[in-house]
Amino acid sequence: MSIPAIKSLKKSNPEIKISVICKKGLDEIFTLLEEVEEIIPYEKNKLLKNAKLLNKKGFDTYISFPNSLESAILGLLSGIPERIGYSKDLRCQLLTKCFKREKDILNQHHIFYYLNLLKKAELIKDYILDLSFTKKEILTNLKNLTQRKFSIEKKRFILGIHPGAAYGKTKMWPPEKYRELIKKILENFDATIYLVGSKSEENTSLEIAKNLKNVHILTGKTTILELVGVILNCNIFISNDSGPMHLAAALSIPQIAIFGSTDPVITSPYNKSTNIILKGITHCSPCFLKECPTKDFKCFEKIKVNDVFHSFASLFEKYRSL
Repeated sequence: MSIPAIKSLKKSNPEIKISVICKKGLDEIFTLLEEVEEIIPYEKNKLLKNAKLLNKKGFDTYISFPNSLESAILGLLSGIPERIGYSKDLRCQLLTKCFKREKDILNQHHIFYYLNLLKKAELIKDYILDLSFTKKEILTNLKNLTQRKFSIEKKRFILGIHPGAAYGKTKMWPPEKYRELIKKILENFDATIYLVGSKSEENTSLEIAKNLKNVHILTGKTTILELVGVILNCNIFISNDSGPMHLAAALSIPQIAIFGSTDPVITSPYNKSTNIILKGITHCSPCFLKECPTKDFKCFEKIKVNDVFHSFASLFEKYRSL
C-alpha cells in the first residue's frame, strides 16, 4: 500500500534516487518497481547494524512510513539529516519533521495515509493512485516460471485462494467454510484451485484440501516473487484481508476479499480490476483485535458460504464473457 506514495514521490522529484528498507523476506517485492533504485533488507533485532549500513550510504532524507518507535530510532541512529514521519509514541523527539495524524486520514484507505505524509512534508504535488508493479518483463518471466515449476495448466480456469492471515484468526474466514466453498465450486465449475500462503499456514491448507481433487497446495512452497507469479496465473483470487490480497490488487486480478475484524474502508484491495468485498456487519466489528473477545467470530458467521459462492459465480460469468 506504500506503492502509490513511492510512485508519487518519484513523479514529483524525478532527479532523486529512492532506496527502500523493509523487512527481510518482503524486500523482494520492491524489485518489481522501476521507481526504486535500491532495496535494503532490514535485519530483525539488529537495529545498530541496520543503522550503520544506512549511515554509510549518506542519505539526505529518511521517511518513516511505519508508526513504530523503532523506525524513528533507526533514522536518528543512521545520522540522516532530514527525518520525516507521523507523531506517535514520542517519535517527534526523534524526527526533524513530525506531523499529527488527523482523524480524517485515519478513516481513509491506508494508501492515503502514506500519501498524506508526503504531501504534508511538501515532497509531492499530486497523488498517483496506482498500486501496479512497473517492471512488466519481470512479471511476465515470473508468470512463465511458475507455470513450469508448479505445472500450472495454461488452458484451465485457475482459481487462487489464500485462506490464511499472518495477523491471526480474527482475519480468517473459517477453514471449514473455505472447504465447503471449494467443494461447491468444483461441483459446479470446471476449475483448478491453488491454495497459497506462508509456511506457518500450511496446516490450514492441508485441512481444507484433504481428499479434494483439482486442489493443489502451494502454501509454504513459494518465495514471495513466486507467489506473485502464481497469482498472475489466476483468473480469480479469493482471500481474507491479507498481504496476498494486496498482491492480487497490485496485479489487477479480479478478486473476492473477505473481511472480519478489520475495515475494508481502510485496507480493501485498491485495484483497477473487478473486486467484491464481503464484510460481516456486526455491532462489534471492525474491532481490529487479534483475539475475538466473545470467541464466536460473529463477523465471519455473517458471511455464508453461499455469499462467497454467488460472488465467485458472478465473477466467473464476467470472465467467460471476455
